[in-house]
Amino acid sequence: MFFTRLIICIVCCLVGYYFVRKPKIPLELIGRLPFFEKYFVGGSTDAFQIIGVVLCLLGFAILTNVYVEWIEWFVNLLPGLAP
Repeated sequence: MFFTRLIICIVCCLVGYYFVRKPKIPLELIGRLPFFEKYFVGGSTDAFQIIGVVLCLLGFAILTNVYVEWIEWFVNLLPGLAP
C-alpha cells in the first residue's frame, strides 16, 4: 500500500512541478480557461501554477495519508453536507 501511495505522490508532484515550472505547456495542451482569464490578473498561466501547487500538496497528502482528514475538513466547510 505504501508503494502505491509513493507512486501516486511522485506522479502528482511531477505533474504539479511542470504546471508550476512551465505553465505554457498545459496552456497549449488544455487551452485558456475563461473563468481564470476573467478573474485572475495573470490569466490561465497563474491558474495552472496554482493548480500545480495544489497537485503537489495533494501528492504529499496522499503519501502521508492525511488526505482523508483534508476531505472531511473540506466537507465540513460546505453547508448542508456535514453529518
